Amino acid sequence: MFHRCSSGRASLLGRRALYCRQGATLVRTAALQSGFEVPGPDVTTSLQPPHVTIVGGGAAGLTAAFFAAEHGASVTVLERTREAGKKILMSGGSRCNILPLEVDLITDYFSESSASAVRAVFASWNLDLCKAWLEDPYWGVGLDLQLEEETKKYFPTSNSAREVRDRLVAACVARGVVFKYNASVEGLQLLQPEVDADAGRRQTAASETVAPVVIGVAAAVPQLAPTMPNGAVATTASEGSQEGSAGDGGDGGVHSSGFGLASERIRDRSGEGEVVAACRSTSDAVSGPADPRVTGGAAAMPRRSKKARGPRASDDPSVASGAALGPPDVATAAGSRWLCRLRNGSEHVTDKLIIATGGLSFPAVGTDGTGHRLMRLLGHTLHEPYPALTPLTGAHPAGEQLAGLSMYGIELSVQVPGTRKAKVTERTSLLFTHRGYSGPAVLDLSHYAVKALTRGSAASPQPLATSPGIGGATSAAVASGGGGSRYVEMGLPSIRVNWTQEPAAVWDERIRAGGSALVTTLLQRHGLRERLADALVSELGLGGRRVCDVKKADRAALVSALTSYELPYHGHEGYKKAEVTGGGVRLEELNCATMESKLLPNLFLCGEVVDVFGRIGGFNFYWAWLSGRLAGIGAAQGGLRPKTKRDAAARRGAAAAAAAAPPTAAACSTALVALPPGLQPPPQ
Repeated sequence: MFHRCSSGRASLLGRRALYCRQGATLVRTAALQSGFEVPGPDVTTSLQPPHVTIVGGGAAGLTAAFFAAEHGASVTVLERTREAGKKILMSGGSRCNILPLEVDLITDYFSESSASAVRAVFASWNLDLCKAWLEDPYWGVGLDLQLEEETKKYFPTSNSAREVRDRLVAACVARGVVFKYNASVEGLQLLQPEVDADAGRRQTAASETVAPVVIGVAAAVPQLAPTMPNGAVATTASEGSQEGSAGDGGDGGVHSSGFGLASERIRDRSGEGEVVAACRSTSDAVSGPADPRVTGGAAAMPRRSKKARGPRASDDPSVASGAALGPPDVATAAGSRWLCRLRNGSEHVTDKLIIATGGLSFPAVGTDGTGHRLMRLLGHTLHEPYPALTPLTGAHPAGEQLAGLSMYGIELSVQVPGTRKAKVTERTSLLFTHRGYSGPAVLDLSHYAVKALTRGSAASPQPLATSPGIGGATSAAVASGGGGSRYVEMGLPSIRVNWTQEPAAVWDERIRAGGSALVTTLLQRHGLRERLADALVSELGLGGRRVCDVKKADRAALVSALTSYELPYHGHEGYKKAEVTGGGVRLEELNCATMESKLLPNLFLCGEVVDVFGRIGGFNFYWAWLSGRLAGIGAAQGGLRPKTKRDAAARRGAAAAAAAAPPTAAACSTALVALPPGLQPPPQ
């Protein structure tokens, strides 16, 4: 799927969306005719607007707050730091690369979830409408954007990331959004409604608990009966031990065992923690594919072809066993509420909850993986998080210290074990750091190596020796001779660089006709920086040699080092310098039309906590705007739950039969069962 932002049409499309929003009340009427579930007359409804709470005030959280308030909800943002959007202030070198010019989902975004689910989410809002929202001063944010032609990125004309953050916050405040700062959410509890048994509803009580979960400090967990078949018990360590690697959030998570999980809070007798007991969901049916039609002009989800990439949801063993479940009963979901336990001991109750806590990257701005840990404890399945878009550590050519040296116009590619074709980055800049390699080209591809190293799928490579003749140049020479890569042999991705983007045949011809010039002089003459040229020549043992003295084998090694040099890496800089977090909650466990959890009612997710991230260049902002919008609208309007054609037809037939048949006394009594006692009909 390929999208390109058309500046000329953005303003027009934005105003069309404004007019379309006035017809939002027609959505539920149309839903009844198209097979979607909406609250029926048996569900108690309120004239009060729904209260939506967003946990996290980053880019995705602010967008969710904006659209939830725009669609009539009462919105509160709980931000754990003293100000919202701190990560926005750091983006693009404080310039904020707010949006890309064009998007190709195959090359620009990465996810381990179903490819069809990714396409469905991105089909809901194109770049034109997103840009129009950012620019329009009346129904949007009111930013003035300009395109940087070289990088194909949009920046605010002021080149100020602070303006982006301030205008987003101001737009939310203008729509009645309430911000609560220094409000760190440490625990969640699902409050189920008590529904009359005569209506065929099951009441939620503490006796339904199946497994205890401790939220807060580690404490002894009292045994609750009955327990889950596997006796799973999950605990969260104290706050001080939660920061760090993704593994900190993955210990002891509660996993689904054929049913959805809700939660019921119980105080531990010792008083040292809060016990959350996982409860059975009110529905045990696996839902059908999500429909992406939402208020605001969402496009239809493309059908999955046989050649579509990515795993099917049904192919995953966790989904096949029932981990990803259908939505709860509509009546139960309509009355369910969420309780947020804050660090200061206070509690916050809300109708709808949106998790926009971010990932684990840049922990200094408050992103320590809280959202991932809470989602694990509530029963969601996560693709193990890892640092993405982070620098790699490793030795420089010949063991030289090339820190501070930048190379432009390079071509970087990665060969993943088990794949035939190497992936080539769109960016062409590389920076030598004190510990290894960075720059846009390296950041775009580093997640392949980081994921393999973090998840322990292969042995970590040892740092290369620094003596001449041992390093990436030698690896390139071996590869050119058909010997392969030492990284691929260890099951790790092989990252290779072409220093000038020129093919091997061009360099081979130059070396053959090089004459009496020194090898280093020839390399500098054709684009290599002096320090890099000296290091490559030293690594191959060709220092001080003239080009005419280079033998055939040395010429082949030199050509390989110039066009296919294997970057020697042995680690990465981690979350401290990672731009985003890879992995997260599986899209198969979310309704792609509303970003609502399929396991728990009235729970929505957006941003980095979900298993999607993009490369450098404004792509992660686009994901934040897009997913935050879906979650905000879905929470404000309740979402539309897809039904099968058979169920929809049966429902329409039952409604028609009920309308044609004369009402009976029993039916009237049942219909009035939810009325106050003073208005109940007399007993028959």
